[in-house]
Amino acid sequence: MTCIHKRFLCDGNVDCADRSDEDAKICSKKPKKLAPGNFRYSIQTKRCPATWFFCGDGTNCIEPRYVCDHSNDCRDGSDEGEFCRGWDNMRRNAHDKVIH
Repeated sequence: MTCIHKRFLCDGNVDCADRSDEDAKICSKKPKKLAPGNFRYSIQTKRCPATWFFCGDGTNCIEPRYVCDHSNDCRDGSDEGEFCRGWDNMRRNAHDKVIH
């Protein structure tokens, strides 16, 4: 058995040979924040750069150009969620020439 620091648990990088540190069952249950005064063992939430997309399962940060691109970059597919429905039209309209 190998021990890793809790900050490496569910951080999007496999540290254990059996991938147990990135197990979806464990990582999907991690708290977003600890209640004040709660010092029990917890899984830390990954931080993303300000403009990047934070995957719904908390395992990854995705560059904006990979959100709504018809390819699941998040393990849970949250980067291709319901909010993407009108995105293709917005992209298409942004590239159309405007004639005045």
